[in-house]
Amino acid sequence: MWQQRLPNGKGLLEGRLHKATGRIFVVEKFYENKLPRSHTSKPWPELETVNVYAPVDAEGVTWDGLDVALGQFGEKKAA
Repeated sequence: MWQQRLPNGKGLLEGRLHKATGRIFVVEKFYENKLPRSHTSKPWPELETVNVYAPVDAEGVTWDGLDVALGQFGEKKAA
């Protein structure tokens, strides 16, 4: 949906629409060095951290659901 470069040049803030659920997520991405300007051929630095923020409600998103999802993610990474 949208993307904004952080003032320090080392990160991006994004708004994303999850089409399957219709939920909007905010994603923060932080890089080890400043990002190159648009329309340049310089390579992007390594991604260091990603934070995802999503709306929480009692029906669709719960702490138990998060625990299950993190467990499944850990299993996939180990495989």
